[in-house]
Amino acid sequence: MSRPVALAIAVLLSLAAPAAAQVHDIARAGGWDAFQGRSNVGTALCGLSTAGSAGRFFAIKHFSGNDHFSIQVKKENWRIPEGTAIPVALTIDGLPAWTATARGEGRWINFNLSGTEKIVDFLRQFRGGLAMSLTFPAGSEPDWSFNLRGTSAVTEAVIACMERHSLRGGAPTQPFGSSAPAPSPRSAPTQPFGDGGIPVGDRPARRT
Repeated sequence: MSRPVALAIAVLLSLAAPAAAQVHDIARAGGWDAFQGRSNVGTALCGLSTAGSAGRFFAIKHFSGNDHFSIQVKKENWRIPEGTAIPVALTIDGLPAWTATARGEGRWINFNLSGTEKIVDFLRQFRGGLAMSLTFPAGSEPDWSFNLRGTSAVTEAVIACMERHSLRGGAPTQPFGSSAPAPSPRSAPTQPFGDGGIPVGDRPARRT
C-alpha cells in the first residue's frame, strides 16, 4: 500500500484464504478478529475476519504494496468451477451496496475493493455500522448477515497495521513533481553495450 493511501485512511478515519499463510491475531472484538502476518508467498498482510455456521468464513485483507482490499469468502460445501464469475453485493445499514464480480474456485470466492476513496468510505461505514449483508444475485446461496458489533476496535488495529507497512516500504520519495525535465543525455547513466551489442535471441535471462 502506498503511503498516501495509508495516511488518507488514518486522517479520514481518525475519528484464511491461503492455508500456508502465517498470521496471528492483533485484536478481537464482537465476532471479529484483526490479524497480521505474511501470505503464503511472503507478502506482509493485515486483515480482519469472522466465521459463521455451516463453515462460512469472511475476510478482508490488505497485502503490502497494493492499493486495494482483497475480500475472500468461503463456505465448506461450495463446489465452484475454477474461474467462475460471481456477482456479489455488500450492503451496510441499508446504504448503497458495494458491488463487484468475484472469481470463484472450489470453496472460495475472491473480489477486490480498489482505490483510496472506496477503501476510506467502506471502512468508515464498516466501523460505524450495525449490520452488513452479503448477497449473491446470480446464485442460489441465501444472503449472509453480519453483526458489526466490535468492528470499530478491529478496524483501528487494521489501520495501524497498514500504516506500519507503508512506513517500512513503498516507493522512494523524490523532491520534484512529474513535470520535472528529463535528464540530459550527458547526465544519463552510461552502459558498457550498445543497442546492437547483443542479438535479442541471445540476451541473458533477467534475474528475479
